[in-house]
Amino acid sequence: MRKKSSFVFVLLEGLVFFVATNSIVWAGTAPLCTVTARGKSVPERVSSREPREVRVFLKTQHFGFYERGKLSFWGPVCTGARGFETPRGKFRVLMKAQRYFSRRHGGVPMPYSVQFSVGGHFLHVGEVRPKPSSRGCVRLREEDAARIFRTVKIGDSVTVIP
Repeated sequence: MRKKSSFVFVLLEGLVFFVATNSIVWAGTAPLCTVTARGKSVPERVSSREPREVRVFLKTQHFGFYERGKLSFWGPVCTGARGFETPRGKFRVLMKAQRYFSRRHGGVPMPYSVQFSVGGHFLHVGEVRPKPSSRGCVRLREEDAARIFRTVKIGDSVTVIP
């Protein structure tokens, strides 16, 4: 597979395809994946017994929303900067608030907040930069945060993977 500008060239069963990034691009011996605009991948399927799960991939700075292990949608994230790392592990959605204001950081607005740790870490709308730069929360684009907020239920799984 070779990336060229905003397209990815794929060799599949002897045929060469080019597709815009953000598209599903290959199957075969490799696991199905979705290639992101940054050339990274988000798995199409994960081993999960959860009805709904948000997976945050710290290395690639992306998330995937899975229903019964199948990718429903995905997007970029911005996670915790050095010294404010987003906690790794498996968590549960503890609370949701469409209009929430940070108690730790001077009342900063955190629209479409989904709390996933007792330490006060949230998925919420925020500036999505290419490198980790939050104070530990997972920042999302507004459309992604709104969709997660509408879809996720209290008790659903949030997994943060290194």
